[in-house]
Amino acid sequence: MAERQLASVTARAQASRGAAWPSRLLMWLVVAPVHLVLLGSALGGVALLVRGPGVPLRVLGGILIMVAFGTYPRPSVTPGHSVSLNATQAPRLFELLQRIGSVCGTTPPRQVLILGDFNAFAARVGWRRTRVLGLGAPLWVASSPQARVALLGHELGHFAHGDLTASYWVWAAERSLHHWLDILSGPRHVLYSPNSFVVKYALLPFQALVRGYLWVIRKINGPASQRREYLADLDSAQAAGTAGAVRLLETLFMEPAVSTAMTRAAVSRERPDMWDVVRSDVAGFGDDDYRRRRAGVNAQRSRIDDSHPATLLRLRLLEAVPPVSARVVLDGGATQSLNLELKQALDIAARRAGERIRYRR
Repeated sequence: MAERQLASVTARAQASRGAAWPSRLLMWLVVAPVHLVLLGSALGGVALLVRGPGVPLRVLGGILIMVAFGTYPRPSVTPGHSVSLNATQAPRLFELLQRIGSVCGTTPPRQVLILGDFNAFAARVGWRRTRVLGLGAPLWVASSPQARVALLGHELGHFAHGDLTASYWVWAAERSLHHWLDILSGPRHVLYSPNSFVVKYALLPFQALVRGYLWVIRKINGPASQRREYLADLDSAQAAGTAGAVRLLETLFMEPAVSTAMTRAAVSRERPDMWDVVRSDVAGFGDDDYRRRRAGVNAQRSRIDDSHPATLLRLRLLEAVPPVSARVVLDGGATQSLNLELKQALDIAARRAGERIRYRR
């Protein structure tokens, strides 16, 4: 699937930026029963509770109302272990996001979250589905200035290129299915008790049904999800230049080295600055080191998660299309200003990452 989408995007570049309407229609029809079950549970529960002849039917109505409440698509929330920044707290970062967003054809998020993971994400949270952008502190620190521009461009590209699950109709159905899965998984104190055999295995068929439904949604959305990642990579190249976007993807192969540097800083008795250790180690990497990582045995399987194409395929796309120059350049002065602006948030992320590493050990 990733190979086919790579060939399509390479051939047509950004001529087709959205999923085809037959795929969207199919996805809407597939998730429609989820909404019907939710609506039926709510309306049927109210009808039985109010007008049900007899106590048993009224009890059934109350159960249906609880099911509807439990599976209602509640919105995502910001991760509790993140540091939230807005335009007032980080004006230089948001000014940079504004410049990159104009290149990608979208608007910057309302919040930026600094986390301790080697990753980044674009998401919508809250009932208003407010745009937020998550920046993993290890990835940000390990990236060169233009790779940071590419990172922001890639994540903003996700706001410009939605997949089949981006609409509220599909998103709400997927959230409801996950709530169903939570309910059918049973309480932990029951599942892990000595007498949990009957409860645990009695729920398996229902869990399999919900997991199968989610699998179908992922399969239908697969091509659009892969295409969205490729288009976001092209946006990152437009913002940071082809060289910056390539270096960002090459930096993803450096996660083991970055993780090792973080662990070394966390367990050291001297407690050195974690990000200084990471910067020192990354500064020692040359072009040969990046090329060697790309040619490694595990590089073929390297990816962020199942929704992303393999990192090598993403690199093939950037190197197959005509190279472009950077439209947003992060010079030394701007880089230093950003480092100072984000220092407190990065320090908090380093402290939490260190505590997590020491606790895990």
